[in-house]
Amino acid sequence: MSKRWVVLSLDALATSAIGVYGSPWNETSSIDKMATLGTVWDRAIATSDDSVEQLAQLWGQTVGDDRWVNHCHKVGRVELYLNAGPQAVELAKLAEKFAFDQCTFTESVPESLGQDALACEEIELTSMAKLLLPVLERLSDTSESAAPDWSVMWVHSDSLARHWDAPRWLFPIEEDEEDEEPIDQVEWSLADFEAQSRAGGVPESTTQKPPAIFESVSVPFFALSPDAHPDWITSWMQTYGCQVRLLDRLVSILLDAIQASGENIGLAMIGTSGISMGQNGWIGHRAGTIRSPQIHVPVILFDGEGAGLRLPGLRSINEVMHYLVASEEGSSRITPEQWASDGTADDTVIETVSHRAERVLTTQQWFFVREGDHTRLFLKPDDRDDMNDIADRCRDVVESMESTVSSSSREP
Repeated sequence: MSKRWVVLSLDALATSAIGVYGSPWNETSSIDKMATLGTVWDRAIATSDDSVEQLAQLWGQTVGDDRWVNHCHKVGRVELYLNAGPQAVELAKLAEKFAFDQCTFTESVPESLGQDALACEEIELTSMAKLLLPVLERLSDTSESAAPDWSVMWVHSDSLARHWDAPRWLFPIEEDEEDEEPIDQVEWSLADFEAQSRAGGVPESTTQKPPAIFESVSVPFFALSPDAHPDWITSWMQTYGCQVRLLDRLVSILLDAIQASGENIGLAMIGTSGISMGQNGWIGHRAGTIRSPQIHVPVILFDGEGAGLRLPGLRSINEVMHYLVASEEGSSRITPEQWASDGTADDTVIETVSHRAERVLTTQQWFFVREGDHTRLFLKPDDRDDMNDIADRCRDVVESMESTVSSSSREP
C-alpha cells in the first residue's frame, strides 16, 4: 500500500476521451502509461450525479472499523486543493466536517474573464495547471526542513465542467481533414445557445457547419436539433479533447514529480461525473436526461508497484476509498481472487441519486431510468452510449428493476 496518495478528482471526465478506455479519437499517452502500471476500473459508477454529494459520500466512507480520513491521519495530514468557484465553499465546509487538515484555494477563472474569453496559449496559464502548482511544489521540495508531513493531497477540479481554457494546439487539426464545405460566418455565441436550449428552442445555426474546434472557454449546454449538422458533435468532441490532453500533460508532470521525490506515493485519478457529447441529444455537463456516460466514470490507481491490472467488474465509485488509505503496512493491490469474482455477480445493483430522475439503476446487464411516468432501459455493456431504449419491449425487466433493492455496497 502506498504510504501517501495524491488524488486527482475531476468533474465531467468522460471515459470516451481516454485511450485506456478505448477512445479512438483522443490521445492520452500519460494516462495510458499510468494505467499500464496501475489498476483500471472498467465499470465504476457514480452514486450521485451531483459532484459535491459524490465527494461527500467518498470522504465519509468507513474502511474497516474507522473512517477513511482517520486511517490516513495515522500517517500524516489530509489536505484539499480546490479551484475557487461555485463548488469551493461547499467543498471546504465538507472538508472541515470530515476533519481535513487544510483547504487551499487557487484562482482558476479570473473575474475579468467573461464568456467570450479565449483559451490560454500556454499550459501553465490554465486553471488546472494553477491548481496543481502547489502540489507539485510540495512534491519537488526535497530540503530537510520540508520533510513530508502529509498522507493525502486531494486535488479536485471542476474546470472540465465550467471552463475550457486549454491551449487549442493540444488538439491539432490537419488541413487535409477539412472538407470543401464553407463555414458560414456566424457569431458563435454560446450564451444564446444556452438560453434557447433551456427555453425549449434550438438555435438555427446548429444546422450550419461549425468550425473544427471552438475557441471560447465557455462549456456547451444545449440540445441538438434532429437536423443539426453532424460536425457539431465532432467539433465539440475535439474541443473537449483539448481539455483532456491538458490533463494528460499534467498527469505526466505529476508522475515525474512523484518518481523524482523518491517517496512511496501513489497517484489516483477519479472522475466524479461524466459528460454528454450527443449521447442523449444534448451536449454538456449534466445536460438533458440522465444517461450512463454521465455516471460511468474513469478510475485509475497508480501505486508504483509496476503491475498493470484491469478490473472488469461493476463497482460503485465509493469503494475506491478502501484502496486510498495511506499506510505503512499492507497492500493496495487487488488479489487474483478478487479480480476473478469482484463485481461479476448477477445481483450487483448500483443506484445513482439524481434530481433529474426518480430512479437510476445500473446492473451487469441493464441501465434503468425512471423519469416520472416514463421509463428507459438500455442493454449493458453492449449499448455503451444508451442509443437503443428497449423499455417497451422488455416490460418484465422494467417491472423487475422497479422492485430491485440496491446492493452496491460491498467490501473489497
